[in-house]
Amino acid sequence: MRAGPERSGPSGAAPGAPTVSVVICAHTAERWEDTLAAVDSVRAQSAPARETLLVVDHNPGLLHRLRSWFAASGHPGPTDAPLPNSPGSPGTSAPPSELPGPVTVLANAGRRGLSEARNTGIAAARGEVVAFLDDDAVADRDWLRHLTAPYADPRVHAVGGRTEPAWDAGARPPWFPPEFDWTVGCMYRGHPRGQVRVRNVLGGNASFRRGVFTAAGGFDRGVGRDGRRLPLGGEETELCIRLARTIPGAVLLVDDRAVIHHRVPRSRARFGYLLTRCYAEGRSKAVVTALAGTRDGLSAERAYTARVLPRAVVEGLRDALRGRPDGAGRALTVLAGCAAAATGYAVGAARERLPHAGGAPRAARTPAPRPVARAGSALRLTAARRQPAGAPGRARRTPRPAGPAPVPVLMYHAITDSPSRAARALSVTPSAFAAQLTALDALGFTPLTAGELGTAWRERRPLPRRPVLITFDDGYEGVHRHALPSLAHHGFRATLFVATGWLPGPEATGGAPDTMLDWDQVRALAAAGCEIGGHSHTHPALDQLAGEPLSGELTRCRDLLTEQTGRCPRSFAYPYGYSSRRVRRAVREAGFRQALAVGNAWAARAQGPYALTRLTVRRSTSPEEFLRMVEGRALRRTFAVDHALTKGYAVVRRTRRAALLPVTARAQRRGGHGGSAPTT
Repeated sequence: MRAGPERSGPSGAAPGAPTVSVVICAHTAERWEDTLAAVDSVRAQSAPARETLLVVDHNPGLLHRLRSWFAASGHPGPTDAPLPNSPGSPGTSAPPSELPGPVTVLANAGRRGLSEARNTGIAAARGEVVAFLDDDAVADRDWLRHLTAPYADPRVHAVGGRTEPAWDAGARPPWFPPEFDWTVGCMYRGHPRGQVRVRNVLGGNASFRRGVFTAAGGFDRGVGRDGRRLPLGGEETELCIRLARTIPGAVLLVDDRAVIHHRVPRSRARFGYLLTRCYAEGRSKAVVTALAGTRDGLSAERAYTARVLPRAVVEGLRDALRGRPDGAGRALTVLAGCAAAATGYAVGAARERLPHAGGAPRAARTPAPRPVARAGSALRLTAARRQPAGAPGRARRTPRPAGPAPVPVLMYHAITDSPSRAARALSVTPSAFAAQLTALDALGFTPLTAGELGTAWRERRPLPRRPVLITFDDGYEGVHRHALPSLAHHGFRATLFVATGWLPGPEATGGAPDTMLDWDQVRALAAAGCEIGGHSHTHPALDQLAGEPLSGELTRCRDLLTEQTGRCPRSFAYPYGYSSRRVRRAVREAGFRQALAVGNAWAARAQGPYALTRLTVRRSTSPEEFLRMVEGRALRRTFAVDHALTKGYAVVRRTRRAALLPVTARAQRRGGHGGSAPTT
């Protein structure tokens, strides 16, 4: 491989070697001695790490104990303790004067789980390369030297090593096939030896250039273990696939000289655990393929099941015929493990295909990947590189029925650092909004207005490549102060839906949840290219209003917007996303040409022009979730709570409306106008 420019590395490192931050994630005090041994093995490296980051996953007692241990010891780690189960590793660490930077003990800043714990370490890392070591593994003395040497080639973006099992029982169980060593977190027989290119590295013995996480994002928190549930995994596979797509030409390697020794307790050397782990791996692969597509998500697994496992069965049966009973045990274990993994995959795939909002399976509605970066870890969301059509980073799309492809429509509210309590949940910080636009730009999206999308679908015109809509509801002042400069920076268009009674002026009705735009700012947004649409006058739940109040909300909003902007609005957004056939008919009769709801699904022409769905972007939306939205992946999982609440609210609204109708009818017979149900 081509060598990069030389620079001096740390003591013991090869010339040109990058600085390294090593991340170790721990979640249980049961591995106390293992965790200290892992830290000690890092500090004993011939090519020292710049720092060791020990991340504790939602275990306050362990966090306090580790911090106290390192603070009291005066140096980070039990340097006089031998390393268990580590052939070829030193028994003691180097003198403190020769050691690299300190051990830093951190609390997982995100959700419980290995993915977010790793992302916390990534966010804190200062090295040019971020390496990962399991908390129940110890590294050979030259582990980091071999792990980082390939980075002399600038094409290399990830390097993994070989993980050997260290059996607590002293030896491998005779029935346990080495082809299934991956079930205990180790390199399996059949994996290519030497320094070879791979689809993905294994997370417990892996390293990445730190820039990878800036470009492609961190570990997906929707994949991987959380220390309590079924031992799902696959987070490193999904990340590596995303990396290869984000950075065309990126090289991922495994160098089997970078060796660690992974402890295998007796509880994991049992047949039941192996089957559970195989089933969990099948479930994990279903999630990964839902995110990354089957071509990439199962490429290595196809080769493994087609070549490695049949050979293992044949060898086992041959040994059995030669009088070795363990051969039959290995062959049967391979077959049972395959069956468990296949069952897990089938169950996981079925779960991924459960009906999405709108009634269709998710796979039929959504294009191929890309979930990415993290919020909980404070990783900044910057963008994957823009990729031309047909480039390796372009994911294969799932076939859809004939007709135009669905379009992501993003729904924002307030853009501010200091929202009111009422507006906080649906607000987005200016920095997060700017980062989201940067991602859209880098991924090659083309923003449209609601009017442009509606016209294109009505007149069957082609849409630009990767269309997206950026919409703002209500009319918060931050749209002008913070969102407009970011939109202008990228040359993006957007649509603002205004609740006219919430804006200051003679027609104001009060009740606004935060500081709102004034009419001069609305006109400035229109002059900058934003479409101005209607959002009612007082922001009621329109499906709870009788005929005249409903019509009045729509026409008063339309007329005020026409008077203040000089243009009659043609797009409308339902307050709270609530509508009904009667409301949609009233919106059409008021002169609006298209209307947007919520639904938290991609908009499709088949929904009709007055029921286009949108995706809610809120303060808690992580960078990973945002990119998942715009790529259309895992929407059911992302918005599971929203979908459940929507169904519940629909029942409540229908009940309230049914109770209101008799009262309204009596009032109309008396010549009155009826009333409206109370709204929130």
